[in-house]
Amino acid sequence: MKKSNFVLSLFGAIAVSFSAQASVIEWVDWTTADNSAGTAAGNMDTTNGVINVTYSGDIWSAQTTPNSYWWTEGDPAPYTGNSVIDNAPETSDIIRVQSSGITNTITFSQAVYMPVMAFVSVGQTSVGVSYDFEQSFTLLSEGAGFYGDGHWAQSGNSLTGYEAHGAIQFDGWVSSISWTNNVPEFWHGFTVGVTEVQPVPVPAAVWLFGSGLIGLIGIARRKKA
Repeated sequence: MKKSNFVLSLFGAIAVSFSAQASVIEWVDWTTADNSAGTAAGNMDTTNGVINVTYSGDIWSAQTTPNSYWWTEGDPAPYTGNSVIDNAPETSDIIRVQSSGITNTITFSQAVYMPVMAFVSVGQTSVGVSYDFEQSFTLLSEGAGFYGDGHWAQSGNSLTGYEAHGAIQFDGWVSSISWTNNVPEFWHGFTVGVTEVQPVPVPAAVWLFGSGLIGLIGIARRKKA
């Protein structure tokens, strides 16, 4: 096997291992929000450093200070009822939306690996509200949240909720998340997070592994000489 292929395979195995086990999630601490401008900002204080997060799009209202806690969990647990997320959002921070046809975008100050997104009360029992994402994702869990135990329907990159609470995870490295909602509905909310320990980005990881591998090969050759 070529050294470059070996290095990429090794990193791929490490990335798979990283994403396969449940992790403590660093949820966004939303610190500012301007409802009329449709903007919000916050940060995630991971062990690898602070990642700044901005949002632009629809905002009906936002909580950035202690208030009603919306991330309650019943049985089944909507946010921790999976093998990825160990902890529901600890604070009452939330961005709440209600309009349709607006492009909503969350942007990270640096690429993050497989971020997660949690939702409260998407849609109504008989009225589905869709989040049509530009990125691929996996539905992790759904369950009994603040407004009961609804359900989700996923089709490709579209997620439709019927009074649904739950969590999803995006694939690979992500610099931003964009979506539109198809139906106006009062109201549904979300927040985002990442694992507290983020892996090294692919180019840097390949360089580190490659350098180490070349060093080991060099030592082995010197021993044989």
